[in-house]
Amino acid sequence: MSSRINVEIKPLQYYNKYASSDYTLCRIDFFLNQNAEEFHFQSESSNKSIDGLLINIKDFLSGNLLVGTELCYSIPWIYGEDCFYPYSFYVKDSETLTFRYKRNENDKQFDFKCDLTKDEVISMQTQINIQLSKTDWNALGITELYTFDFPEKAFEWCYSAKAFCKFLNELCVGSVIKKIYVGATNYAEPLRVDQNYVNYYIGSELLIQFDSFLLDLLIHAEGLFQWRVFNNGEHTIPEPVLKYIEDGYKEFCDIGNVYDNFNLDYTNSIIKQVTVDDTDCWPWDAKDFDESKVGNPIELPEAIHLHLDNGCVLSLRGLMDDFAIKMSQI
Repeated sequence: MSSRINVEIKPLQYYNKYASSDYTLCRIDFFLNQNAEEFHFQSESSNKSIDGLLINIKDFLSGNLLVGTELCYSIPWIYGEDCFYPYSFYVKDSETLTFRYKRNENDKQFDFKCDLTKDEVISMQTQINIQLSKTDWNALGITELYTFDFPEKAFEWCYSAKAFCKFLNELCVGSVIKKIYVGATNYAEPLRVDQNYVNYYIGSELLIQFDSFLLDLLIHAEGLFQWRVFNNGEHTIPEPVLKYIEDGYKEFCDIGNVYDNFNLDYTNSIIKQVTVDDTDCWPWDAKDFDESKVGNPIELPEAIHLHLDNGCVLSLRGLMDDFAIKMSQI
């Protein structure tokens, strides 16, 4: 087997698959040696894309692809649009297939190119087939999902950061935080994940489980916060069910330490104080948001900070079209 190119297919950690999806996401890694230097490129992929790559390889080896043919691969994104994978191939001639990598699909130039001989393409084909034979696609993307049965209770809009701060202090101080749940759609497709920080999409419910109540938040963006509270007698914490996502807005995931990126802990900590940052703007008009109730001066909520007895602060911040969860240490 060629040592010049190695391909690895790996499952995505914390991947949630939708039951309606006709594809399963994964990761593909290419290791290429060029001029005595090894280069590593990785990309999200799917079983459909890998099948397509194998068909392209077979057609190239059979001489059924024209010189100059570009072989590109797309990925279905969360909102149904297609994005292109950063890797592609180009039929340079009947004996050469060029691997190409481009970080930004809109760039005119490629960041990396490497010509592969037929033997090296055969090696790539063999490696992929061996790994596919060991991959259980039906097991990928199954996740523990929670479905809460709440009574009918409307969300309240927050029009005053000061009033919200007073309410949250009266509600939360002295209570123990147990878990945080985020909508399965957001959990499956975070915008950004860093150490002690995660950035999620717009308008997902965020459920914070305390010892005697559950705080249900909708953080649409900065200035656009909604909330409701359920006491323990009004709801039960369900047992998780291991399955694919069926309704990403009604099913939730326990974020735990957030994809192994939180080394600061919030669980089983007592709330010592709550502070709320304010903002004088909101980025867009939300349904049912009553502008006539906005005060003068405007002081809408921008971020909630839960100060914990372990010396950490759990922050929930609204951004322009999304929201973020952050842990920090005082």
